[in-house]
Amino acid sequence: MLDKGEKLEVCLEMLKNMQATEREERAAEREMRKVEMEREVKLRELELREKELAHGNVQPHSTPNLKSKLPKFHEGQDPDVFLKSFEKLAVLHKIPKLEWALRLVPLLCGKALEAFSRLSDEDSRNYDTITFSYILSRYELTTGI
Repeated sequence: MLDKGEKLEVCLEMLKNMQATEREERAAEREMRKVEMEREVKLRELELREKELAHGNVQPHSTPNLKSKLPKFHEGQDPDVFLKSFEKLAVLHKIPKLEWALRLVPLLCGKALEAFSRLSDEDSRNYDTITFSYILSRYELTTGI
């Protein structure tokens, strides 16, 4: 393994280099595991948040006094104007779109609320489905899209 002519210092230097390389590899593996674990935690948090939103078990995006700032829908009001106002305020307050359906429903009344109540559980979680497919069609309006 060692040539007769190699000096002990050279051998020690090689050993130190090998050990340093192994330490670096182990440190890199630990760092990779740490990053992977952090990614897993974030993924689990997102999955949990999504499930909570889907089941309505979560407090909406926290914005102080936001409820009073969102317009309530009144029977006879133009639903298109109401929805555009709602969307603009939701964007201004940086409410994630996943929460829009959750925020919209308490503001509905009359025929709009009736239309919502006819939706499947899955459709009732989707803002676009609520607004475009059911509420606007209920009032026989088009979105212009």
